[in-house]
Amino acid sequence: QRLPPPFRIYFPELFAMIGSQDAIGIMKRLVGDHQLPVRLSTILAAAKFGRDDFLTTIRAGLTHKDNSELETCSTAAGFLKDSYSLPALKKLALSSSANVRLAACRSLSLLGEHSYRETIIECARKKDPMAILLLGNIPNTEPLLISLLKDYHFFIRVNAALSLLEKRDPACTATLIQMLLKDSRDLGFQPMSSQGNTLISWKVIPSSTQYAKKTNRDIPSITLSLRESILKQALELPQESFLKIAQVIFFHKQNDLIPLLVHLLENLNSPEAIALLQEESRHVGTPFIRTYCHLALYRLKAEGPHAEMLFKWIENKKGHELIRFRPLLPWTERQGTSTPYLLTPEETSQLLIEGFQTIADSHDIDGIRILVNAIGTGNSKNKYALAGLLLKAIQ
Repeated sequence: QRLPPPFRIYFPELFAMIGSQDAIGIMKRLVGDHQLPVRLSTILAAAKFGRDDFLTTIRAGLTHKDNSELETCSTAAGFLKDSYSLPALKKLALSSSANVRLAACRSLSLLGEHSYRETIIECARKKDPMAILLLGNIPNTEPLLISLLKDYHFFIRVNAALSLLEKRDPACTATLIQMLLKDSRDLGFQPMSSQGNTLISWKVIPSSTQYAKKTNRDIPSITLSLRESILKQALELPQESFLKIAQVIFFHKQNDLIPLLVHLLENLNSPEAIALLQEESRHVGTPFIRTYCHLALYRLKAEGPHAEMLFKWIENKKGHELIRFRPLLPWTERQGTSTPYLLTPEETSQLLIEGFQTIADSHDIDGIRILVNAIGTGNSKNKYALAGLLLKAIQ
């Protein structure tokens, strides 16, 4: 009640997640809110958490005139598998609004009316980016998506590649690599939602740092989140494709993706993945990559001087402060000072934290000595955190 009205759209999902009688009671009041965005947010939250007690409201919304409400209610009916809404959805599949039409056809497909997939496919063939992303859940659309990878417009290729990634098709690998690398073009990515917030596509933004400053939107963080999501999903591609992506990221020294990539290779734990980690652990001039690879290989108990290299690095850096807060500057004014050859203070802290955590998890006597030494002779601000890790190590 104390927050400005625009913030109310964030609460329905929290109440749906809680699911108690009181929380659902509040949701039932919010679904009748005088502001349309709050009503739509409540309907989507109810659908997401399977609250079929909201179906009466959703069915009524299918007869209203507002396109954003029609789109949201169409989507909700499909998620809740409401077969009673079939006649209304079939009417909306002929709507003059492209977004309403796509939402209705998707729901009809979920309800077993597979002939309506053709409408989505036809919209994708006409290069509607929101329809292209919907093809990820429609079988036998790989040939169309692969043809869209050759389109002149990069944003069409991007959305097609994301759909193919969802299908675990390796044909998307080359486009994904372009999305994962940061280069002189400074490409950023921004999600574009439909009016009813049920359909999405990705917009490509060249010179994204300048664009972000002009529009006051944190495009770099959104872009990093997408790149990390792509990398996680890429693990489901054939191993050859994933390792190709990994090799390119290592070669171009994409330090913001290195921690996640090393953990994914560690989880893969195949001979090829271990060989790649071994190779990168020997590269000169990339201390961040090299140390992270030693960390992973130490955890995997791989052959080589990984424990020795890790302990030596931690010994040299034990005077560094573990906890370093982000500079008190707006994100638009932070200067990127990271280079492949020198670690920033933040990167050093990140590596130290993970290194000490790894030592504690290994319960190794040499690691325990490293922790005791760091508590005694390292940075005094670290000793409380390290004492906790020492207790964990000796258990």
